[in-house]
Amino acid sequence: MRDNLKELIKITKTLKLLYVEDDKQVRDSTLEMLNNFFSDIVIAMDGQEGLEKFNENQFDLIITDMQMPNLNGLEMLKKLNSRVPSLVLSAYDFGSQVSKYGVHDYILKPLESEQFIMALHKVVEKIQQK
Repeated sequence: MRDNLKELIKITKTLKLLYVEDDKQVRDSTLEMLNNFFSDIVIAMDGQEGLEKFNENQFDLIITDMQMPNLNGLEMLKKLNSRVPSLVLSAYDFGSQVSKYGVHDYILKPLESEQFIMALHKVVEKIQQK
């Protein structure tokens, strides 16, 4: 498992991540974990800003909250039309809804490291298959 984690980190450190979260406290605590895996993280405060940042940059992965002002995570992903793999984080279970929008995994908050690592491993496999 430890070797798998090292390999996962080696891969994720090369990826550019768009992280979309409106809640500062959640964003800050999640960033502590994300910084262990990603060197290049761009942050957006809601789905609308996420779309703008997406159009300005090339990303390998999107991690987004669902419930946000202006444009929620699901609407943002719908507009992006599955152009990059995505993980959804939410306090609410939208599981069946998100699968229609190319979401590779869905994680309920509060985020637990083991659950996050498993989801990240799955999405990295998809990225490598491209």
